[in-house]
Amino acid sequence: MPTKKLTSTLAAVCVLTLAGVGSSAPPKSGKVRMQDFVEKTNLLLGYPDGPPQTPPGYYRRVLATLHLHGIGGPLYPPNPCNNLIKVYNVIIDKVPEGPARQHATDAVLRNMARKQCCVDLVRDGSVDETQEPATILSLRPVLCSAQ
Repeated sequence: MPTKKLTSTLAAVCVLTLAGVGSSAPPKSGKVRMQDFVEKTNLLLGYPDGPPQTPPGYYRRVLATLHLHGIGGPLYPPNPCNNLIKVYNVIIDKVPEGPARQHATDAVLRNMARKQCCVDLVRDGSVDETQEPATILSLRPVLCSAQ
């Protein structure tokens, strides 16, 4: 009986460690201007808000990433990201969270990256996102301030 308790405890610790629950660094949040999105690896490349010389960061969307409703803007001046945010929101309304939603949003995120749209990301703060992908905890398309 003690062996089963020890095994289950070790399994729980491993799962929590891999999920980043034991991480001491708080999550980072902020706008990222998308440059590329690779569907096969769910890897997003973009420039985080910051000084003009800020290097691009790498971010990885995982199955546990929470997809939040996007926030569009006015119809004038025309902005290609507005329509993409509307399509994204329809997917969020109609497709339940999970693999199906992740698959449904792939094409929208790829097109948002082509148009250099912005997303508001909450991501793992314990990772140097310029060196290795930071896990995306939540993702919300938003308009970039300079568009």
